[in-house]
Amino acid sequence: MALAREQLAVSSSGSHAVLVVLPGGEGRVLRFHQGLDFAHFPAAPRSPTLRSLDLALLNALVLKTVGGIAQPEQVDHPNVFTLPTLEALVDGVGAGRFQVGFGLNPPPGWELRTVMEAQQRLPPRTLELETEPPEGALFFLSES
Repeated sequence: MALAREQLAVSSSGSHAVLVVLPGGEGRVLRFHQGLDFAHFPAAPRSPTLRSLDLALLNALVLKTVGGIAQPEQVDHPNVFTLPTLEALVDGVGAGRFQVGFGLNPPPGWELRTVMEAQQRLPPRTLELETEPPEGALFFLSES
């Protein structure tokens, strides 16, 4: 799991990357190079801004085009679920609850800003904000 996280994080610069979790604990990193023209895929978003998001590429190229899943971006889809952690994803695939799983890096701030500036709408489930700050993010200064 640590190696998968590291490979996903390292491959985030220069290409789009998605971790594929397979039964038996096997995993692979799919890379979609940014220089490729995805506009000719019928399932790809029409907006070039949205084509810059890993989730939009996963939905269009893998789930729709390869997997044949209709509308994977639909909220409450019967076959596509969001999970809170990579551990939950690996456990779900390992236990047979899911046939395959995909882990993504969160979209970087510049991608979110680009989408907002282009007045586009993010695909559902692209970004979830935690209600608590990450551990170690807060500190207190004492007066001495």
